[in-house]
Amino acid sequence: MLDYIRIACAVPLVKVGDTVKNTADICRYMEKADQAGADLVVFPELALTGYTCQDLFFQEALLNGVKTGLKQILDCSKLHPAVTAVVGLPTVIGGQMYN
Repeated sequence: MLDYIRIACAVPLVKVGDTVKNTADICRYMEKADQAGADLVVFPELALTGYTCQDLFFQEALLNGVKTGLKQILDCSKLHPAVTAVVGLPTVIGGQMYN
């Protein structure tokens, strides 16, 4: 017998560098996905920061905003445990920037 999962693709209107607004939008889409019965919601690459941040990716203020936003998204996921979210964000590991 086959098992199925319902996948939602969410494309919020991302504001470049505004992690607070983008986090709020991501959480709203997670709630909508949960209400729609989705098991998985997938967001675009760098949905938390926007793609065209260029030099801002290396600014501590943006990276701190990313960490704060990710914590809020994790808190939101506790309210919607049936939904798994895939969120794109920049991260630094071993001095290297990764998407």
